[in-house]
Amino acid sequence: MPETLLKYDLGSGESVTPEPTQPETELILGKRVLKLKSPNMTGDDVKEMQTRLNALGYSCGTADGVFGKKTGQARMQETGA
Repeated sequence: MPETLLKYDLGSGESVTPEPTQPETELILGKRVLKLKSPNMTGDDVKEMQTRLNALGYSCGTADGVFGKKTGQARMQETGA
């Protein structure tokens, strides 16, 4: 896997190891688990994840802070799911 998004806590800058049972579309970034759900999750942490996904070459469109379908697809590509 290329440089991964899974091991970074935006709040403290410390490494975070995800639970092995988490679906591949979930991500811990900051203090909450980011995932595709309805209604869509929103926030600066989602925008940060989108920015990182785009920088790694996993296009999720504009980093708008909304965890939508494109973000979920990019996250699955990044994890190889």
